[in-house]
Amino acid sequence: MKVYAKQEFELSDTQSDGRSLREHLETVQKTIGRKPKELEDLIELPERFSECWSWFLTLNSTRSAGFGISAITYSEMKSFFELSELYPEPWEIQIIKLFDNVALEVSRDKQNKADKKNKK
Repeated sequence: MKVYAKQEFELSDTQSDGRSLREHLETVQKTIGRKPKELEDLIELPERFSECWSWFLTLNSTRSAGFGISAITYSEMKSFFELSELYPEPWEIQIIKLFDNVALEVSRDKQNKADKKNKK
């Protein structure tokens, strides 16, 4: 699941023209008539985790950001689930936290690369 989440965050990364890496690669696929290496053998999320991914994406889209992104808090999750009248199992909350940790890691890595680039 961590590999799936990391792959999805990297593919959804916005490029300088405002389009995602996935959009660029799909354009290349249409142009050359075959999948670029980056789109081959993508990890599939097991079906039992798709609802957790959907919940995470909703929570992720409402995340506050200042000097970088902050972790999604349990109180934010509680509010989301109460407002949505959903009752997740404890393991589902842990999966959402796992996805969130990967999102934070990818964001930190991206910021570190940008900082190194700006120092040059």
